[in-house]
Amino acid sequence: MVKDYSQDAMLWYNGALFDAAKVDRPNATSPLLFDELLETGKRLTKRQGAKVSVYGLNPNGLSLFTTLLGMTASAGGKLLSDDLASVDFSSPEALRALTWYVEYAKAGIGPTVLNPDPNGWDGPTFQASRMATTTNGYWFGALFATDAKTAKVARLLPAPQFDTGRRVSPCYGATGLWMPKAGKNKEAAWRFMEWYLAGDPARQRAGGGWGIPTLKSLRGLMPQQQPYQKEAYDVQMEELKHFSVLSFTPYLRVEALDTAINRALPKAIKGELSPAQLADALNGELNKQLADGKKRLR
Repeated sequence: MVKDYSQDAMLWYNGALFDAAKVDRPNATSPLLFDELLETGKRLTKRQGAKVSVYGLNPNGLSLFTTLLGMTASAGGKLLSDDLASVDFSSPEALRALTWYVEYAKAGIGPTVLNPDPNGWDGPTFQASRMATTTNGYWFGALFATDAKTAKVARLLPAPQFDTGRRVSPCYGATGLWMPKAGKNKEAAWRFMEWYLAGDPARQRAGGGWGIPTLKSLRGLMPQQQPYQKEAYDVQMEELKHFSVLSFTPYLRVEALDTAINRALPKAIKGELSPAQLADALNGELNKQLADGKKRLR
């Protein structure tokens, strides 16, 4: 049972940076199209010479592979096979997602494997007003509860979509507790789970805004005191109607998938590989690793 979760393809944006760039603030009731998001990111990017002083967009989220997994689903396809033992980046839907990401990377408007964020993750960069739009779930807003400057400008948006009419808004990562079938002290383990997942720790987490509580009875504790918290709560409750479950492979860790993608991406960013050629390279490398992982689990 997960302790809490978020829909991790959603977007947070800095309204002050939109205003300064004379870009209309997005509508919180309807999702941006990916092409709109990319063009907006380009307009929001600020440069000082050859360096980017304000990222217009970071779509990388918790993992590049899972981001592409969700984008492919929004395009109407599947990145993983039904048996979860292979990938196909060459399908029209997956190639559409991959092409979009390569265009983003070539535009130089946000962090990539060739130009990583020195902070290592979005939190400090967003709070320093150096990132206009970032792919992060509801939990990200908990950072601003004691940051009055960021709380004044931070706003949550639905997950962006492709123009297919298929609305996808998944959770890409969460933590929780489980009990092994062969456990020797199930009664004590269950008492701990009840306390941690439904008792005081769960209530404190819900009140801190670090995710959506698994128990619906705790959702009323999600913070709504500050204006940004109230707006984020409303956006999140509406987004829950579109919660999507995407299958993930048991045969390879996400870190290995991301490493393989990031190893191949530089040539595509530099124009040495087309998106289709990148897709072929990823299929070859990842399917080899997935096959090996499947053998190891037998």
